[in-house]
Amino acid sequence: MAESAINGTLLSPWTLASLPFLIALMGWMPAPIELSVWHSLWFKANQETRQKKTNAREAWMDFHLGYGLCLLLAVLFLILGAIVMHGTGETFAASNAAFTKQFIELYTSKLGAWTTPIIVAAAFITMFSTTFTVLDAYPRSLSEGLRTGLNVGAKHGRTLHLLLMVVCGGAGWWIIHRFVGSQQVFHALIDTVTIIAFLTAPFFGWLNYRLITSEHTPKSAQPGILLKGWSLLGLTFKVSFSLVYLYFRFFGAAL
Repeated sequence: MAESAINGTLLSPWTLASLPFLIALMGWMPAPIELSVWHSLWFKANQETRQKKTNAREAWMDFHLGYGLCLLLAVLFLILGAIVMHGTGETFAASNAAFTKQFIELYTSKLGAWTTPIIVAAAFITMFSTTFTVLDAYPRSLSEGLRTGLNVGAKHGRTLHLLLMVVCGGAGWWIIHRFVGSQQVFHALIDTVTIIAFLTAPFFGWLNYRLITSEHTPKSAQPGILLKGWSLLGLTFKVSFSLVYLYFRFFGAAL
């Protein structure tokens, strides 16, 4: 662990100056709130592929297993980052190759050279699976929304999904190619995306809550009063935190 992290000389994250960082961190931790929509669409596609309808309990178990593992990995990455990367004083490169080299060397220097194949494999699998997931999930969500909104037949859904995969993949490649050369601009891009994700989370969370407690969901599949209360508490937290951030973002300089 870095000496500055041990003796407490690092700046505390629990300050107003660190608020943008905390908002950006929570935007994608452990995953974007759209994960609930992605899971529903994947589950629906799985049912169509297997041609077998599954019950609510199977869907519940599938979601909690996936989300639980996602949460566990997020906590592990956060711990590794805090212990290994944070407080080193090293400036990370903006280019993919240089950053990857720094990332691997930093971990292997702490854990030992024998871990190099493990770190390389873990980094590759993490980024590949993330890219694969997002490349399928966002176009799938968009195609389902457009198909429903425009009343397009289900038989055209697959074509629309593939078309949007090409469009979103090309747009993502262009954005990365355009901004990855500058570390400052690239960090600003990531911060912007994650902050927007957090600020829109209350809206999507409310839609999720309305749907799961509406007539579209059978009473037997709706959450109990404790889970409803927990959901409303989470929404209150997200709205409150978002309002605090927006206030200090636009009016903090006047204080």
